[in-house]
Amino acid sequence: MLGNLKTEAAGISGLVLAYAAMPGEFDVLQALQFPLYLPRTGANRQMEFLKTQSIASLLPGRFGILEPGPENPALPRELGPEDFVIVPTLAVNKERFRLGKGGGYYDRQRSMLQGAVKAAVIPFELTRMQFESLEYDMQIDLVITERGVLK
Repeated sequence: MLGNLKTEAAGISGLVLAYAAMPGEFDVLQALQFPLYLPRTGANRQMEFLKTQSIASLLPGRFGILEPGPENPALPRELGPEDFVIVPTLAVNKERFRLGKGGGYYDRQRSMLQGAVKAAVIPFELTRMQFESLEYDMQIDLVITERGVLK
């Protein structure tokens, strides 16, 4: 998966938004070039994406997940089709709706992330899971697996 993610991310001309992995998640940061934008969680399940220069600059956040400090700059503009967002995902159904961890953080950001290409990095066997999506669930544009990129 790492090689496929590196290849896909190398062609991005815009901003890259990603996340620091929790235990059990694929560490997408090892495949990406810095600087990039990572989430910082706030009250009421809100997130903001802040510019990050390196993994070493990250600090444990509210849930022990590494995140940028509050002094880092926020996204400079609205996202567009040249931008790339890697969304933490447990599985994707056949309609490419993602299953997250249940907190709804990314689903609440749908309108802000809408213009960008949204990608999930998961094992191939989790790309056609059977689950019902809800009206507020996020749909994924690309699924990056060890077998390649599903568009």
